Amino acid sequence: MKTFNSILIGSILCLLLAGCYVQSLHPFYTKEKVIDFPKIVGDWKVIQHGERYIPYSEQIPWKFSKDSLEIVDDKGIRSRIKAKYFKVGDVVFLDSTATDPDEQGSVGTYWVAHVYPVHMLCKVVVEEDMLTLMPLNYDWFEKNKEKLGKEIPYIEVDEPMIFTATSKQWLSFLQKHKDTKGVFDQENAYILKRSKDQVKEDTPKK
Repeated sequence: MKTFNSILIGSILCLLLAGCYVQSLHPFYTKEKVIDFPKIVGDWKVIQHGERYIPYSEQIPWKFSKDSLEIVDDKGIRSRIKAKYFKVGDVVFLDSTATDPDEQGSVGTYWVAHVYPVHMLCKVVVEEDMLTLMPLNYDWFEKNKEKLGKEIPYIEVDEPMIFTATSKQWLSFLQKHKDTKGVFDQENAYILKRSKDQVKEDTPKK
């Protein structure tokens, strides 16, 4: 069973996670890092969030495509988010921004999160038909903000912290800390299972 780690950047994903989340005013990638990432293309259903298990049959699939994400909020409203995949070392990332609301005809909770020009990050582990999403851990950044000030600059107006690090600064940080304990929040991870219909479509006919 082949396992590979990847990172997803996207407000649409991280907003699903409880509590504060890390926000950046700048993208996490530079143009030369952009890649195609076909492994994640398809439909996925959330089956677990933290300690909460969710019946597979009750979920509407999240749709991952080459250049966008389509996710359904708790009210059943779909949101489409533009996506850019990129890679640092052996780790894959995804940076997302809002589409034009006229393109989709409806505005969901997750689309609204992109109205402010911020980017958010999730770490992803994909293993065959299972997908695990872990957000950056805001508490870790809060505890380490004094020593991270120069490495990852931020502004703080009340709460939460808004990070002003450049794309190059984020890439350097991720290269250094992508596997650092506590940087990603495992306790608030989402676990998704590839849609059964998608699995059937991908299965070669005999």
